[in-house]
Amino acid sequence: MAEKIGDLVLEIPAKASETGKIFGSVTSTQLSAALAKANPEFEDIDRRKISFDSKSVKTLGEYEATLDLHREVKHTIKFKVVISE
Repeated sequence: MAEKIGDLVLEIPAKASETGKIFGSVTSTQLSAALAKANPEFEDIDRRKISFDSKSVKTLGEYEATLDLHREVKHTIKFKVVISE
């Protein structure tokens, strides 16, 4: 699974102010949904296996999260928070 995810960069749409601060924060549920949208095979990845510092994800930009795929397999994924249309 980690090999299939590879260097995938997810895009998380969010409403933001003119200064780039998003309303609310990004959640593991949003990341899980973005993974499933990127590839239906990733639909089985439980949101509870995704960890990141959600307190720091309050502005537009690039971030990283960790997937706990197995007790010996952790994979870092990158995601961008972008303005939703």
